[in-house]
Amino acid sequence: MDEASLVGNLRRQGFRLQLDPSPDGCVSATITRGMVFRHLWTIRWRAKVGRVEEIWGVYGVIAP
Repeated sequence: MDEASLVGNLRRQGFRLQLDPSPDGCVSATITRGMVFRHLWTIRWRAKVGRVEEIWGVYGVIAP
């Protein structure tokens, strides 16, 4: 998968992107929706030469 396409799609969907790689080489995008019960989606990936090599996601709910 082309990393630029992934980033463009995530931006269009409203994800907040952290494009500076973490020490483990991962880049991430996060979106949170809701008022009382907040739903959180995080997508993380590793890319090499503009191509996504690994991608995974986490979904959860933040409750008061």
